[in-house]
Amino acid sequence: MKNLYSRITGGYLIAIALAIFLVPSCSTSKKAEKAEVTGIDEAYLQDFERTKDLSTGTVPRERLLAAVERQNEIFGFGASQRAVPGISWEERGPNNVGGRIRAVMIDKNDASNKKVWVGGVGGGIWYTNDVTAASPVWVKVNDFLDNLAISDLIQDPTTPNTMYASTGEGFFNGGAQQGLGVFKSTDAGLTWTTLANTANFEYVQDLEIDNSGKLYAAVRSSTTAVSGIMRSSDGGATWVQVLTTATSSSNRGCDLEISKDGDMYATLGLFNNGGIYRSPAGATVGNAGTWTNITPNPTTGAIEAPNNQWARIKLAASPSDNNVVYAVFQGGSASVATLQNNCRSIQQYNAGANTWTVRTVPTIIDQNSIPANYPIFTREQAWYDLTAAVDPNNAATLYVSGIDAIKSTNNGATWNQISVWTNGGNEQAAGFTGDQVVHADQHNFVFVGGSSSTAILATDGGISYTTN
Repeated sequence: MKNLYSRITGGYLIAIALAIFLVPSCSTSKKAEKAEVTGIDEAYLQDFERTKDLSTGTVPRERLLAAVERQNEIFGFGASQRAVPGISWEERGPNNVGGRIRAVMIDKNDASNKKVWVGGVGGGIWYTNDVTAASPVWVKVNDFLDNLAISDLIQDPTTPNTMYASTGEGFFNGGAQQGLGVFKSTDAGLTWTTLANTANFEYVQDLEIDNSGKLYAAVRSSTTAVSGIMRSSDGGATWVQVLTTATSSSNRGCDLEISKDGDMYATLGLFNNGGIYRSPAGATVGNAGTWTNITPNPTTGAIEAPNNQWARIKLAASPSDNNVVYAVFQGGSASVATLQNNCRSIQQYNAGANTWTVRTVPTIIDQNSIPANYPIFTREQAWYDLTAAVDPNNAATLYVSGIDAIKSTNNGATWNQISVWTNGGNEQAAGFTGDQVVHADQHNFVFVGGSSSTAILATDGGISYTTN
């Protein structure tokens, strides 16, 4: 075997390491041996059969870390020991291919706010030292992370060298990948390690850190004990479940938001009985039992009266007014089928009065393929692409997006479209320019450095940057 190892180089490394740990030698099933790949379904089946653990009948994805460690043991850690000697590589492109991005983080260690980190849902963690450059140079963190589905990135506000990355895209889209829990860096993103106690956090949708430094994770998992909202008080070493529901299909962690003064908000749901929960700032913030269900009645304020539930709920807390939180609701059951997957309500929460005010759901201007009776900006994809963000300095200015970005300066009463997916005849006739073209399917809207005019949109086509 040593002679075999010595001949293996380049792209075969991971494959060999995985083979060592995932399947016994020569144990490929007869079904896989005889499989004739005639389509994508057959290809997936063949891959499953060749990589599953024969004793459990499942693919042991959690063993990937052990496989990589074994690879490093075999081939050493020095680059010269792993690389093919005498060969150099020069990138030839394509360069402007970002892929789907959900995670965006402005590095607090950079006073100029130019260093930006992003996470691809199948592309790992990357950063650029100058997002304002005409052609930013992006650096990937390492070769292992680019196999992970990065769903969120967060930085400790008091110790900015400490960063966390969550994995797994849990919105039920066809291209979603399961994650391997939460990763942590204590050297400003130079190196990352897995938090061992999160290995069974299958899909971590969101991360948040409260004013006392406690870390929260919104988790969707097949294991009830690690679903809902999980919290760590020791930097991710250990975790406790602090918010859950009695119904497993509703116990899917979706979104986390922290208010200006430290109130914690969370949403559960994703296609089933979505709800909003609040835990006020203080010594007991986020503890099990301190959450209050503040979900507005699904029969009030919807475009079309639903049966009795919301589905996915996206929150946006005002950075300048502790009492202002907006909620954007995907429909649950509805008599009009197209509304089930659309944004069907936008409402504003007043934390001081514990009341909700119904706002207007914006329509979109372009993409006329949607049903004429329901021209909603999410175009039946609110379960997949749904963002909301509040101007850092004005609680009345709200941004939402799904297909295109929409802006309101009066608490969601009226709206103006600020980005377009394409710039064809309809858009040009409406006065849009090429500078307003942003890829469709938008997943995150992040303001830069507390500015009201500088922001980043994360989309299926990478990220877009604006200064106005």
